[in-house]
Amino acid sequence: MTKRLLPILALLPPLALADEYVDIRPFPGSSRAARESKEDQKILLPQAPLDAAGKAGRQLELRGNFNKSVWKNPKGKSTKEIYDGYVRELSTAGFKPLYACAGKDCGAPASVKLLGKVPASPEAHYALSQLVRRELGDAYAAIQVAPSETTLLIVEVTSSKDAKEQAARDATAAAKQVTAPLIGEALTRDGHIALVDILYRPGEVGLRPEAASVVKEIAALMKKDRLLRLYVVGHTDEQGDYERNLSVSKRRAEWLVKHLVDQGVSKSRLRANGVGPLAPLAANDTEDGRARNRRVELVKQ
Repeated sequence: MTKRLLPILALLPPLALADEYVDIRPFPGSSRAARESKEDQKILLPQAPLDAAGKAGRQLELRGNFNKSVWKNPKGKSTKEIYDGYVRELSTAGFKPLYACAGKDCGAPASVKLLGKVPASPEAHYALSQLVRRELGDAYAAIQVAPSETTLLIVEVTSSKDAKEQAARDATAAAKQVTAPLIGEALTRDGHIALVDILYRPGEVGLRPEAASVVKEIAALMKKDRLLRLYVVGHTDEQGDYERNLSVSKRRAEWLVKHLVDQGVSKSRLRANGVGPLAPLAANDTEDGRARNRRVELVKQ
């Protein structure tokens, strides 16, 4: 039974904070022309070609908070080249395509709330994609690349009560697997063990209330083995700002050290640090890979 549970601790997606942060960089050489944000907005986004009356055969209805950015395109670049760059950026951030079209394939030009006329011109490209996020609610990206400028709309939908309750249940189940004997066995065999993503609420530094037992189990092991000393190391994927990722990873590690000290473990036996995206376990070009890279590790000194 022990051998079956240990891989689960190491491979479930850890550290959620960077994963939940939507950060889409503009195409190189672009300059920001406008930015707008609003809360609790309803919007309809085309998910099929528009007819002569300006109605899409299929539309995605969303309600949530939105962030709109408009960038002036760099000179000497085609709309296709710029569009492909944004598609790669969205894919790297974990977005999955829902619909895409270009020029006349988008149908008759029509006004779309927050995006303007779609398609903006025969050379314009439009795409709609989705980022599935646990507990926070999904994010959607609608982008239109026209000859002179690019408009990117990010809509963040509020998570359902069911999703939050399921996350709490998953955290409770995962926390029960983190026991002093299991941690000790992993440290002896591998020299380290990862604490998993579901043990944390998105955007928070400390463990979830459902995972309070994790600190007690680590402390119990260290009280039993008085010679055990640990590095506590935070890790992120490569999404978002580099300095922010370093800060997030270090604050997660420092939080755990503080609460272990509160449980009676000498601070001299613990060292906290964060390395951000510098020590990945997997490639960052897939969501599974990024999930493996986000983690807090206990490392035997």
